[in-house]
Amino acid sequence: MPLTSTPAPGTARQLLRRTSWIALYALAAILLGGTLSPEFAARIWYCEIACHFQVQYILGLAMVASVFAVTRRRWTAGVVILAALLAFVVRWMPIYWPEVPRAQGPRSLRLLSANLRFNNDSHELFLELIDRERPDVILVFELSPEWLPDLQLLSRDYPHSKVLPSPGHSGCGVYSRLPLEYAAIDGVDPDPCLVVVARVLVKDAVVSIFGVHPLAPYTYNEMLQRNSQLANFAERFGQNRRSTIIAGDFNTSGWSPCFGQVMRATGTRDTRCGFGVSATFPARYWPVMIPIDHCLVSQDIGVVDRRVGPSIGSDHLPIIVDLQITEAGK
Repeated sequence: MPLTSTPAPGTARQLLRRTSWIALYALAAILLGGTLSPEFAARIWYCEIACHFQVQYILGLAMVASVFAVTRRRWTAGVVILAALLAFVVRWMPIYWPEVPRAQGPRSLRLLSANLRFNNDSHELFLELIDRERPDVILVFELSPEWLPDLQLLSRDYPHSKVLPSPGHSGCGVYSRLPLEYAAIDGVDPDPCLVVVARVLVKDAVVSIFGVHPLAPYTYNEMLQRNSQLANFAERFGQNRRSTIIAGDFNTSGWSPCFGQVMRATGTRDTRCGFGVSATFPARYWPVMIPIDHCLVSQDIGVVDRRVGPSIGSDHLPIIVDLQITEAGK
């Protein structure tokens, strides 16, 4: 006589069904917790990492709600879809609902900002993008020495430049077809973090352009460093309240508290407002892509258009922003 007995088929199916429901409820709880993570991101590193995936959380909640609805758990489905709608209103709607109306008429300045990826060998993709979009100003990050020979081809159309290449992640630079009144590669502590500082002449107006690329927060200490770098940048360069553009790889999404702090300190607004989430990283893994490449502008600059560019072989997608610059004295 056997010492053990095999569970009845019906019992096994019941156990599997119960386990599946527990897993589904747990998934709903995790997704809901993710939508709340920005509230704790300033103090808890795990919440800082989690807060960037709001698109995935809301879509996941909608999918979970549909499963509950199909299986006739309508009350549970209603609660989950309500949570998804609230998260959409709080996390997504401010991006799609512009703070100010979209600027009408022709652009004054087209800006292209791109993290090239220092070991990216698909240089021709970036040059093709420039030839197609013909931006007025180009900000580049992770500019390695290997990029310089090919970027020298830009000198005819972009005679004004300032670059500081680096073998790693910190290289950066600016290329402009418009005259540069001033251009430098500066730094802010800690680390330091290199910053592109340029003043561009647009008709009779002088526009201050800053290119930023703080540390990626893969650890708690790196998160603190990134936050300090952005805060120090805002304190040092955030006094320009007019005709100011801040763009680059911020290594943070708009849902992180430090991003809002930069906007408040510099008096700028997010050019994504009215144009959507605009996810840019990681470029090769679209289900988990998040928006960490940004362009902020002062209140007197109008946004005509903003879009994410195609792949240039980097782990980031570039952004292209068309802006209207207020003429001097107006």
